[in-house]
Amino acid sequence: MFSDSETPLKPTAAEQIHKRNVRSIEAIDIAIGKRIEERRVIAGYSRKELARKLGITHQQLHKYERGANRITASRLHAIAHLLGTSVADFYEKESLLTSQELTAAYKDALHALRDFMRIRHPRQKEVITLLIKILAES
Repeated sequence: MFSDSETPLKPTAAEQIHKRNVRSIEAIDIAIGKRIEERRVIAGYSRKELARKLGITHQQLHKYERGANRITASRLHAIAHLLGTSVADFYEKESLLTSQELTAAYKDALHALRDFMRIRHPRQKEVITLLIKILAES
């Protein structure tokens, strides 16, 4: 038989809630990281360029984008400012990507959007937009 000191203890309700919260925090870290990567690519920054502007290494930024490291509020604010968005945009559930959505094809689309944003002539943008609509409908 077990003595009182040897009896396995059941986790308390608080411990069970904490364990659930840790998992959800990790999920949101990953989702926010993916949103940062998405916004960075759209803005036309390489990982090294954005990291330099933030005063961190590109490896650290990569960890943020993977969700391996959590981002402080002040760092997230700085990232949002540099990427021309708001901190709230990183938390919008409908805009957060799953790992399956961030495929090579999706990354290609982000790169195409980045290139499109670099076009300076409005008429050229109109023509490209019209071409995309025509191709998408056929």
